[in-house]
Amino acid sequence: MKHYFSNGINSYHYWNMILPTPGISPWGWNQNSMVSIDKKKQTVTYNPEFYLMKHLGYSVRTGAYRLETPSDKNMLAFINQDGTVSVIAANVTDTEETMSLEMEGQKVTLTLPPHSFHTVSWKK
Repeated sequence: MKHYFSNGINSYHYWNMILPTPGISPWGWNQNSMVSIDKKKQTVTYNPEFYLMKHLGYSVRTGAYRLETPSDKNMLAFINQDGTVSVIAANVTDTEETMSLEMEGQKVTLTLPPHSFHTVSWKK
């Protein structure tokens, strides 16, 4: 998703909300979905995409602008029309990761557990 926002899109639509395991669409293509349902085991799995969309949907409002972020970090940042800045950061590795955020002289350091999403918001 970061790739698309960094290259100029202004909205993102997720095609598959729910697919049966193993993620085969009605057209027979293997695809990602936010939620996977295993009919045999009768289980529901919330995939990483679900949590990403949950974080974005909660903190990024219509009319927000994307802010630049380091290209080597799994993060997106937006400023909403009310001046609230939201940074969504992900750690997709198997180990704890430390990230520092700095804006207008304010700095915060985050310690992200493995395989996790985090949102930091503040009013500018």
